Amino acid sequence: MKYILSLLTVFSLSASICANSPMVKNGGFEKNLYKGIPNGWGGKVILKDGKVAPLQGNLDQSDFKEGKQSFKLELNNDKKSIIMETTLGEVQPGKVFEFSFWCKIKGECRLTIRENHLTPEGKWRAKLFKNFITVNGPTDWKKYTAKIMTVSGDGILGITIFIDKGPGEIWLDDFKIEESEVGSGDEISFRINPNENTFVALKYNP
Repeated sequence: MKYILSLLTVFSLSASICANSPMVKNGGFEKNLYKGIPNGWGGKVILKDGKVAPLQGNLDQSDFKEGKQSFKLELNNDKKSIIMETTLGEVQPGKVFEFSFWCKIKGECRLTIRENHLTPEGKWRAKLFKNFITVNGPTDWKKYTAKIMTVSGDGILGITIFIDKGPGEIWLDDFKIEESEVGSGDEISFRINPNENTFVALKYNP
């Protein structure tokens, strides 16, 4: 009985930790695709005639940064934009997270990432949505990092990736999110655009 109770205690603690520790599911794109869509992700393609088509990408085992492969997308002349999104998991308000990923762009594509804030019940808090990373091609493999801060009322974080302009090709790899260790009153620099040396300093007051 003591052994069973110990297991239940460990399981309960693990569940509690995971509930407040967001992660990027299949952030390295090491799992097989389902009809061109990465496991743990969703998305669609907006065609230039206004119609919507399914997201369709490929795993590239010859060009990647981490693991054994990357996820490759193509924005051709028939496509207006590509949209990908994933939920990062449950969070507590008043936390700061560092988000990072690797990206390579061939051609004139532009990639923009938006942070999505949701209530604990999963309702979108659209007024808090904001684009926090922009990458303009062409560019070789480069790692991009940015900070995300949760606020009162947040219960879930997510991201949406927008790819437009073009034509061109984009490789993505090794998406991660980790909690940053900061203290109350600390200043945190948020880069407005990874391609520019422009930062905004905010006070962390949980």
